[in-house]
Amino acid sequence: MFNNSNENLNKKQTNNINDESALTNMDLGNLEYTSGNLNYFNILKLINDGTFNCKLKNKEILSKNKKELAIYYKDEGNKFFFRKEYEIANLYFSKAIENDNTEKFFYSNRAACQLGLGNYKLALNDALKCIELDPNYAKGYFRAALAYYEMNKIDEAIKLVEIYQNMTNSNSEDISYLLQNIQEKKKIQESLKIKFPSYENYLSLCNWLIDKGSHFSKLDIQFYSDNHRGVVAKHKIYKDEIILKIPKDLLISIELAKSTEIGSKIANFMYAELNSPKHSLLSSYILNELNNPNTKWKSYLEILPKDFSSFPIFYTDEEFAALEGSSFLQQILEKKEDMKRDYNKICNHIPEFSKFDYKKFCEIRMVVSSRIFGVKIECKKTDVLAPFADLLNHKRPRSTHWYYDEMHKAFFIQSLEDIPVGEEVKFIILLNQF
Repeated sequence: MFNNSNENLNKKQTNNINDESALTNMDLGNLEYTSGNLNYFNILKLINDGTFNCKLKNKEILSKNKKELAIYYKDEGNKFFFRKEYEIANLYFSKAIENDNTEKFFYSNRAACQLGLGNYKLALNDALKCIELDPNYAKGYFRAALAYYEMNKIDEAIKLVEIYQNMTNSNSEDISYLLQNIQEKKKIQESLKIKFPSYENYLSLCNWLIDKGSHFSKLDIQFYSDNHRGVVAKHKIYKDEIILKIPKDLLISIELAKSTEIGSKIANFMYAELNSPKHSLLSSYILNELNNPNTKWKSYLEILPKDFSSFPIFYTDEEFAALEGSSFLQQILEKKEDMKRDYNKICNHIPEFSKFDYKKFCEIRMVVSSRIFGVKIECKKTDVLAPFADLLNHKRPRSTHWYYDEMHKAFFIQSLEDIPVGEEVKFIILLNQF
């Protein structure tokens, strides 16, 4: 879905197409791509679902030999691949595999597409399938190494590059350059792990998200201190480009929180009584998962803040004294009272909630209030926590905006401007200052 090819990024937008009937009998050869154009992605989905009647050659229609049909799809895919139209090429290679899943070249070609698209987990799967089909197929090892490198799995990447070199006796400039980059990244990672103890948690988060279908291949995490980090452009980002995708099942939503025992009690019996019902609901979910040894959110929970000293409700006595007489101090005290009332009300209605101490409740409330995104899912307004998306810092002017897309069932962040390599990626959200 996400194209890293610069050549495709400046093509004109396709016509606005909103209904399936208007898509039938279109000529794929005339289909053009603009990053972030969901109409284009809708077309691709219809092709993949088999509801798009693209113009086919007689050979394809009449052929009853699956292997011949697979070769036809492969040849068509190659045309789009060399034009760097990786999305369509990927679909053709997938059709080839559907008709012949024993041919390593089909998986190799699709792996190349996935690398071009930044879908590194899918690229790795296809490259490993090549190796499974033919352990002597050197290109499979090379493409798997590229995928591992982009996924920050450096030791695995080095191992496969060395296998490739031994198989091909190759010390080409490209291989030497890749190996140099891999070794350099390994040194950087080792240095960051020593300098910033939490860095390894962020690597785990990224790997978990990628394994679950998230996509952010042009983004990287920049550490300023162990408690202060941002997200920067790893590759040049173009205006209107989709730079992050988080699938729906990796979003922590109000609806998810309501589905738990404590969450359902809060929602059904006391929602209207709370000062901040949404924040309290999401906080109850996070608190419960922090105490769940089998939680699926482990990688996400490990990167949540540990230091809350920058939040005004956790100011020291000296800092409160410095605010004496100010309206801001009164706002802080009122907020603390509101949170205490919410906590006590929940504990009174739901005695088992008292297993979460008040201080921890306040900390998680601050996490939630500073990280939630307002979206509309299934035509209903809601709030969600979106892993990785909440690592972006809030600054003006913003360079991105976010939304939830029903067709793709995912949370997206899209650029509003060109963002050069190394520049911080940011957005604006109405923050709870407490």
